[in-house]
Amino acid sequence: MSCMEGKSVNRKLYYIIVELSKKHTKYRSVVFVSSTKKVVFISSIILNVLFLGVFAFYATSSSAMKNPLSSKDSSKQSYRDNPYYIERTTLFKQLSIPKESIVFLGDSITQRSEWSELFHNKQIVNRGVADDTTEGVLHRLKSITDAKPKKIFLMIGINDLNEQKSVKKTKANYTEILERIHKESPNTKVYIQSVLPVNNKKCGDAVDNKDVIALNNYLERLAKKHNDSYIDLYSKVSTHNQLKSNFTVDGLHLKGQGYAIWKQEVQAYINQ
Repeated sequence: MSCMEGKSVNRKLYYIIVELSKKHTKYRSVVFVSSTKKVVFISSIILNVLFLGVFAFYATSSSAMKNPLSSKDSSKQSYRDNPYYIERTTLFKQLSIPKESIVFLGDSITQRSEWSELFHNKQIVNRGVADDTTEGVLHRLKSITDAKPKKIFLMIGINDLNEQKSVKKTKANYTEILERIHKESPNTKVYIQSVLPVNNKKCGDAVDNKDVIALNNYLERLAKKHNDSYIDLYSKVSTHNQLKSNFTVDGLHLKGQGYAIWKQEVQAYINQ
């Protein structure tokens, strides 16, 4: 083979290699584009699923926060099965109520305050239990009356109304609570605090404040019957028969400003 022939062959081989290289590059580009489309498509599906999940969680959480009374949670359970009730009452069994104590007895509205700090009084004991009802208080009342406390500040009943228990049944339970306190701890001074209103715009319509008013009217008469003190907190934290919006986040529980009003109304009775 001559030098020229060799060069001709080499040139042909060169062109062949170049063409093959171009085809290979084009093939790789097609594969890359196709793979990229698949990745983008799959990523889009994943992101959409995540978005829907986050949206559903947010919607559920927002609904629960806006409607603390109407949500299907532990507040609908019997106190016997309610985790809040079980946790708090089993804790109370590990504690004792000292002599001459002042007991704040009630549900989550009572539980959420730091009473001894609020009044700068170490005699005060908090016996509030989230979700508690008049029935639940009756069940755990003996652990309180056995201690023979000096005073009991009682607020209970809003969860009874939330659970659609009749005002009549709630009144009957409340009457029994007072009768038992006076029988089991006759020297204990009882202060009946009115049930607070709810803010229906924030917590829904599970509770009608007309029922709260009816219950409070009965409690005021009951206090007179048993020679107990009735403390009207309802009118101090409400406007147009609604819990003031600046006193609450969820329409049921109080912010600090609400507890400040509560303290102001109760302070004189603490000092007696």
